[in-house]
Amino acid sequence: ADSVDKRRPAMLRDLLDLKPAGPPVPLSAVEPVEAILKRFDSAGMSLGALSPEAHETLAEAIDTLLHSLRAAVPHITAELWARRHDGQHIHEQPWPVADQAKLEVGSVTLVVQVDGKVRDRIMVPAKITDVEAQAAAMASAKVAAHIEGAQPKKVIVRAPNLINLVTDK
Repeated sequence: ADSVDKRRPAMLRDLLDLKPAGPPVPLSAVEPVEAILKRFDSAGMSLGALSPEAHETLAEAIDTLLHSLRAAVPHITAELWARRHDGQHIHEQPWPVADQAKLEVGSVTLVVQVDGKVRDRIMVPAKITDVEAQAAAMASAKVAAHIEGAQPKKVIVRAPNLINLVTDK
């Protein structure tokens, strides 16, 4: 025991002087988990009533998170899943499938440069063409102030993300 007490600290816990504050708490004095969960449920509900859609979305998000974590932390995800789904096993559930419709982006930010310097950012449809991107850039008041009514010498378009207007300046 003496060699253990006198060894050099190898971990953070070795640097801490952890000693019991008193006798162990009897198991009968520990609050049951059901009582703790009821407190959290009532506290969560008192924060404000959520719409049924919000509850459904939150439940779907939690389930997806549990699915994603189940390979890394199988025991806790299994326990949480069983509590949420009446004893079902998460490891018997199929992996979630991405909804391609939700992954599609409707609009993006088109960065407009004049002579290589960012002059404006415009929200445009994700499927914008080069011609439409150039028209949107030329219609910008901020861009018009920098090109002063002249036509650009060269236009470099990388729709839908970037357009660079090169002038004679």
